[in-house]
Amino acid sequence: MHKIIIIEDNKIDAQLLEKNLKQAKANLQPIFCRTFRESLDTIREEKDVKLILLDLNLPDNWGISSVRDLKAYCPRIPILVTTGIAGDLTIKESIKAGASGLMLKSSITPTSLARAIDNNAA
Repeated sequence: MHKIIIIEDNKIDAQLLEKNLKQAKANLQPIFCRTFRESLDTIREEKDVKLILLDLNLPDNWGISSVRDLKAYCPRIPILVTTGIAGDLTIKESIKAGASGLMLKSSITPTSLARAIDNNAA
């Protein structure tokens, strides 16, 4: 079973991601982290992590710096940014900082999530 780390502090958004993941891929194990610090500890402990879904607005790290810091910590694990608001600048800056892609939370469906995982997972 492949592991996906989901870094999301909003409980409702985390539940929606989990629901979409269950419908998209039965062979994935989501691991939820509510803070950036918790995600670093989890990444250090877990093996076989194929993808990280990263919310840009966390209580202890936010914005594009979250992508940069996470990419520096685990350069081999693809990062897919999930955000509530994304303009062209956010998309460009996320990719420039090392993200594999970006998904607008309001547009995530089981199908779009499965496609993003297939295209981005290590």
